[in-house]
Amino acid sequence: MFTLHTMALSSGFSPIKSLQEGKSQNFIGVVVNLKAPFQSRGTDWCLEFTLKDEFDSVLDESGSCIVCRIFRKDYSALPDISDIGDIALFKKAKTSVWNGKMTAISSFATQILTFKWDDVPTSRASTPLQLDAASHLAWSKLDKQDQFAIISIKENAAPSFKQIGRSAIQKDCQPSSTSRLALVQDLNLNFFHDIRGEAVKLYSVDYNTTDLYLTDYTTNPDLFLYEDPEDCDDSEFGQTSKWQGPYGQMILPIRLYGINAQWANDNVEEGDFVFARNVHIKLSKTNKMEGAIHEDQRNKYRNDIRRLENKSDIAEIRKRKAKYEARRPSRTTTYNGPKKPSAKAAAKKREEKREMQRIQKELEQKELEEKFVEQAATRAGVNPYVRARNPDIQLSTITEIIDNRALSCRNPQKVDIVLPFVNAKYRSRVRVVDFSPSNLEDFTRSTADSTWNTSMKDIRPRWEWAFVLLVEDANAPSTTDAPRLPLFLNNDNATHLLKMTAVDLREDLVRRENLEEKLFVLWGNLLELKMELRASKITFPLPSRDERLKNMPFECCIEEYGVRIPTSPRWPNGWQRTHAMWGTTITE
Repeated sequence: MFTLHTMALSSGFSPIKSLQEGKSQNFIGVVVNLKAPFQSRGTDWCLEFTLKDEFDSVLDESGSCIVCRIFRKDYSALPDISDIGDIALFKKAKTSVWNGKMTAISSFATQILTFKWDDVPTSRASTPLQLDAASHLAWSKLDKQDQFAIISIKENAAPSFKQIGRSAIQKDCQPSSTSRLALVQDLNLNFFHDIRGEAVKLYSVDYNTTDLYLTDYTTNPDLFLYEDPEDCDDSEFGQTSKWQGPYGQMILPIRLYGINAQWANDNVEEGDFVFARNVHIKLSKTNKMEGAIHEDQRNKYRNDIRRLENKSDIAEIRKRKAKYEARRPSRTTTYNGPKKPSAKAAAKKREEKREMQRIQKELEQKELEEKFVEQAATRAGVNPYVRARNPDIQLSTITEIIDNRALSCRNPQKVDIVLPFVNAKYRSRVRVVDFSPSNLEDFTRSTADSTWNTSMKDIRPRWEWAFVLLVEDANAPSTTDAPRLPLFLNNDNATHLLKMTAVDLREDLVRRENLEEKLFVLWGNLLELKMELRASKITFPLPSRDERLKNMPFECCIEEYGVRIPTSPRWPNGWQRTHAMWGTTITE
């Protein structure tokens, strides 16, 4: 039987069986039991799971197990634990006995780091672990001993999991994805559902947050009631009553976040039929049913919104829509209520009107806050029209990124090693000094081009963004040897940056012009200057602070990762250290 005693004491962790009630302690464990997130009696969300650190038997919940209950105000703030085998590290967690079991309950001071089973290396000499939230220098909370403890617990748990099978262990969560599919009329609160429907309306709060109003023309009494104009007094609501339908309780508002919002902004129009995956059904502040789709914390690039392609599914929705439309002209009573609203209905209308006014005030407040951010950025000499995620994260310089101290470490045999790369994310203030390819028309490439899509795994004829920006520190000194960093932009990151879908730029001259205007916001007169100086055979990039280049610095997010390549004298480990721009958007 594996025991954590020796390893844990040396790395500051206690074995679970030795945890003492009422004390603040550190421990590590593997998830062996997991329940679906639920709302407590108040408004907080709770995630409950069981951790184990000894593996004589995975299914034996002996003294080596502890129940963990994590409370958060928002569902999206819960730890990213979604599967049996995930590994969790707790620091400063208080324990108590609840329902006869040792239980850890998170407090404000508790630190929780989570790791996916498949993301944890199987060798202690592997690349440093990547945290689910972030892993650059200023964000990391793991030292080398912590990392070895995480890797060791996986190595010791692996035989038991392999013998039993991770899927055989209890996981009291959602039904499988095949049983999540539901009509609007069958949606259940606090569950996750897959929904097919027609996009009635899209409202973009910002590029990373969009409200999608979806209907499949079935009715759910928990939804907001959109009164038919024939049944209500327009003067009571003024302009707010001009909803174009469908009327009744058929519309599910779904708030989309991150890449889901971005994809919907670029690809969905009113009247499109869409498939929404993994919609969290919950109550709004006015006790009305609504949905939310958050970013997948395990895969930031996963999109849970797509167009509905199945003809039979679309035909079903259209059939229900036709029945709804045929019912309206001939009816003598309101579809969802009496012809003349009762006093109770009138009170409900007044409440909904107040809610609409509250939402409008929130939007106006958000506008003011955005203007304040722009003004603050302008005063700081930073481009206010380029926005990056995580503005509260400490900035890293290009030198700090290039010379990341995590590249050098010592393995358990006390041998100093230099890693070819680390999985890390940073935030930096930079300016663009050059780009590649040299022609904007080559910023998009066809997947059918074998010279670019060398693997030819996907030969469907479509266009994707692919270009590189060379950046330097915003405050780089006036020297020719200031450090520069090439930032790669793939199709997803470039779409996020430009808010444009890739096309053949040689054929679509309008998009080519739009791209040039967008990039002018990012890099100033760089393109114009390169064209002007081409005849003079002046090479780029120019020396730092060259007064001919006029652009503003901006803040961006940078991700470091490794790309597997053939070994060579330059790349003896077969890994190329690469940096990409991500989570950054040109807002104008």
